[in-house]
Amino acid sequence: MSELFSPSKVRQHISNWLEKMAYDLEPGRFRFCSQGSMMPAQGQSGQMATCFAMKIAWQCGLWEEWSEARRTACVKFIQSFQRRDGFFFDPWLVANAKPDLKDYLRVLLGRCSWSSLQNQLTENLRAETRQSVATLLMVGASPKDSVPLEVTSADDVVRYVQVLDWGNPWAAASHVSHQLFMLAVNKKCFGVPKDVEQLIDVFLKQLTKYYAPETGTWYQGNPPDDIKINGSMKVFSGLQWLDRPYPDTRALLDFALKQPFESEGCGFLNRLFVVHQARKGVEEGYRIGEIKKLAQVALERVMQFHQADGGFSFYENKSQTHYYSARVSKGLPISDLHGTTMFVWAIALCLGMLGENAPDGAEVWKAHKA
Repeated sequence: MSELFSPSKVRQHISNWLEKMAYDLEPGRFRFCSQGSMMPAQGQSGQMATCFAMKIAWQCGLWEEWSEARRTACVKFIQSFQRRDGFFFDPWLVANAKPDLKDYLRVLLGRCSWSSLQNQLTENLRAETRQSVATLLMVGASPKDSVPLEVTSADDVVRYVQVLDWGNPWAAASHVSHQLFMLAVNKKCFGVPKDVEQLIDVFLKQLTKYYAPETGTWYQGNPPDDIKINGSMKVFSGLQWLDRPYPDTRALLDFALKQPFESEGCGFLNRLFVVHQARKGVEEGYRIGEIKKLAQVALERVMQFHQADGGFSFYENKSQTHYYSARVSKGLPISDLHGTTMFVWAIALCLGMLGENAPDGAEVWKAHKA
């Protein structure tokens, strides 16, 4: 293990940084970054920032150290965004993530369909609803009301899955994952619908039509290997919410381990998550040396995004500038909530894969469900 990485030191740096992000704000509110933030930290907006801060704190063992007043304020703030239709709606994010001129040009050039552009708002609402509810469940809370169900019968499920573009498995599997999540949450928190297990059965049966046993992934056509991995990440981000054993994942683990090491972006985190989850469907100790080596290399790479102010930046020397298409910062070389959330999750995944070989201080870290 590199001497550069210490779970306890990183945790303390993050704690100090989060306190700066919360300084002089109402309890439960956080700045996106210390300078150049373009996201409001007051009023009924910014649920994403609080979700991110909660995820960071919970995964590195800080949540329990926060005051009860702050924890309660965080939960109530997130809950306050749920509309009567079940979606979590942030007015600022919706207003600032609308299609812009570049999006319309993509339609004119044939790079994006008009229907997909029109569906963008619903897709964003669905993703933010999932993030909000997952964050609440993570800390032992729940949404006030049930979340939207877009499939209510077996025929709905079949139609829903079959119209997806499985040539782009990352997007297709993302939609399936959201529906599995919504079904699982409504069952867990509200006991509806009554036939939820039957609907899940149909989803899983439909997924088998796109399963490629040689790689353990789901797709149609011939997408690149990294997209196959990204699609599998989305499948398992849904499966992890079901109270069911994992399928045999030996082929997927073999496939994921032989992929070239991606050092940044979603591909970096997606592969870590796939390996982390695929361990659950193989015999204990299978390829454990390679899994731990991947975790060690990934931890060393993560620290290259660690900033002097204590957190992590989304890019190596630049804070995240956009969330969906909403401008969230000026992109200065400082830490931001999105980057810190992403790399804290990566650290928690890596420490989990290292197991008893993880360094001192790892015991308080834990990875949340996607």
